[in-house]
Amino acid sequence: GALFHHFDTRLDLIVAAVEYNLTDRYNRVSAFAERVWAEEFTTDHPRALLKLIRAITREPRSMVWLEVLTAARTDPELRARVTPLLARQRDLFRSVALTHPNLATMAEADRMTWVELLRNIVNGESVWNIVMPHYDVDDAKIDAMLALAGAMGAAPPSA
Repeated sequence: GALFHHFDTRLDLIVAAVEYNLTDRYNRVSAFAERVWAEEFTTDHPRALLKLIRAITREPRSMVWLEVLTAARTDPELRARVTPLLARQRDLFRSVALTHPNLATMAEADRMTWVELLRNIVNGESVWNIVMPHYDVDDAKIDAMLALAGAMGAAPPSA
């Protein structure tokens, strides 16, 4: 009962939780990116960024987000409420990619395609990881994403 003192409906509560989670995700990635832009991070930051995104996506609360997305497929009211949040997250992460020193060298369409592929890969991987993890190929998957980014015009790391 106490939760509904702050939220009118169960849907309002779910949307608020999703929004909080997505904002936290973005803030963590953005804070990392700011360190890169300020040149405080001198190691292989494209690889480190992908590892951070993977770690965030594998967190249990990120699985809740994926469960909400799954439910939104068949719940039009939920879908209407989470679609703007998903679009906002996409736009925020695209803005990070636009200003990342390595990804900024890519053509706009290629960079956005790469970001969408990354999102789909890490989200899909997070689901499979619970059932049948393949930690033995974690580094190889990151190598493949970085190679793809390079083939699409990303600048090589300056580490």
